[in-house]
Amino acid sequence: MEVVDDSAQDRPGLPPPPSAYLRFTALFPPDGDVDGVADVDDNCPEVANPSQIDTDEDGVGDVCQIDGVGPFLRGDCDGDADACSGVNDALVLLSWLFLGKAEPPCLAACDPNGNGELELADAVSGLNFCFKGSAAPAMPFPSCGLGNTNADIASTSEEPPPACTAAQ
Repeated sequence: MEVVDDSAQDRPGLPPPPSAYLRFTALFPPDGDVDGVADVDDNCPEVANPSQIDTDEDGVGDVCQIDGVGPFLRGDCDGDADACSGVNDALVLLSWLFLGKAEPPCLAACDPNGNGELELADAVSGLNFCFKGSAAPAMPFPSCGLGNTNADIASTSEEPPPACTAAQ
């Protein structure tokens, strides 16, 4: 708080101010996501989350925390740590999708474009990459890692595929 005397200031069209008045300056800390929680106290300063829910109490808000799937190698549907092992990766996916065969060891690995949908296009995309040099699979590629997008599909098992476990 400061005392200001601006009685000599020119203020056209306004009545003259009192000879002295108080000016209050409020200092609000930045709140980049405008959720009402200052960035210094916000457990997810990039995404608005006024509730600040942090289920696992690790200091990162739930809205900013995506549990990683994996580790796995995108495009490696058969779990052999090679996304271009002939046509086998495509066959494992297609056999599961259309013939009811065994579920692949890591469903996210069978989704080369990383869009979260397992479909015929994924098998075609993998084959095109391996044999025609088309677009590479989405991350994690070309080595094992965590898939951390909302679109990644968690496999029914919590255990990573054996090939990625050995690669770490």
